[in-house]
Amino acid sequence: MLDVSGVIENIEYHKQNVLERRVRRPGILELDQLAEKHEQWKALRTTLARTRHEQKAVGFEVQSATTKDGKNAALKRASEIKQFILSQEQHLNGLDTFVHGIALSLPNTTHRDSPVGPEPRAVVKSEHGPKPIPPSELRDHVSIMESLGMVEFKAASRMVGGSWYYLRGAGALLETALSNYALSVAIKHGWEPFTTPDAIRTEVALRCGFQPRDINTTGSAEVDHFYHLENTSGDLVLAGTAEIPLAGLYANQTFTEQDTTKRFPIKMVGVGHAFRSEAGSRGKDTRGLYRVHQFTKVELFALTGEEESEEIMEEMLSLQQEIFSGLGFPYR
Repeated sequence: MLDVSGVIENIEYHKQNVLERRVRRPGILELDQLAEKHEQWKALRTTLARTRHEQKAVGFEVQSATTKDGKNAALKRASEIKQFILSQEQHLNGLDTFVHGIALSLPNTTHRDSPVGPEPRAVVKSEHGPKPIPPSELRDHVSIMESLGMVEFKAASRMVGGSWYYLRGAGALLETALSNYALSVAIKHGWEPFTTPDAIRTEVALRCGFQPRDINTTGSAEVDHFYHLENTSGDLVLAGTAEIPLAGLYANQTFTEQDTTKRFPIKMVGVGHAFRSEAGSRGKDTRGLYRVHQFTKVELFALTGEEESEEIMEEMLSLQQEIFSGLGFPYR
């Protein structure tokens, strides 16, 4: 459920968070209007409830009228009420769309320990593994993989377009091996494995807050990152991350305090395909297997009480460290 009242109560924080995270929507002006529109929505909802009650009473008058004039007067009043309700319902829906649209577009709240600002403000918590080898064009992953027959970019471009690829031979085996390796580490620590659907309902993705943002080539608008499916029985998109269908496992369910004590945390590790339609900036740092439209991803996802959130996050971090350390990668 979307806690609009909670957003309004902490509106100054959200304004600052929007500025610090540099999102284009919602704007500060829209956030200033949020409380006013929400109050209008609540007042109109109350008015409509009262009017519908009056509509029932007038309907009873129509049925019980003993004279023609009395019945005609009641019918006229019933028609006026009906028209009023229809017009105000449209207004109510407009207010509801505005309020929830702004609230849904708010970025995630920022962790209190996160530095704000450019890369130099970042704080290195720890470093691991061997010292990184200096960059060299001789170790370009595209030329190495193509020379070893591990990837096909040109054929994929002919079949689908840019930023798609075939993994073949050792490339396909390497992806499978890495996925299985990451799964095995998570399973060893008690995380339940899942494979997830590639298609999800659009509303589920939006309710999960999946809103990656890119600016289009003119710099004037944000780009829709979803691949939308046509000729389907519902409004479906391709999943941008396995986290969304994993969250959907427990959508519209209510857990009691006893449930959370006995069952929580519910720890899941999902293997899924991630589909992203954004192209991004193209250059030597984003060529090859970077900024592609489809990739396989292993996700750690947990359902837990708010009090245990930080502890689960640290467990996720520990698992990631174990995975990278096992591969002998330098990382920080």
